[in-house]
Amino acid sequence: MDKKLKKKSLCKWDKSDAQESWAEFSGLVGKSKFVCGKCLRSAKLKGMLCKPEKLAKPA
Repeated sequence: MDKKLKKKSLCKWDKSDAQESWAEFSGLVGKSKFVCGKCLRSAKLKGMLCKPEKLAKPA
């Protein structure tokens, strides 16, 4: 993963960041456990979002 992107939360990624690093992006959002309370992006890891909130497990 690009060092510059590693320091960014997913909330700060733009469309071109995701397109250029699709494999890494897919790995970070697959089977998401958290959602950003500000922009509603989702991620597996809490630290990848600026205002993470835990997603409820599906019923």
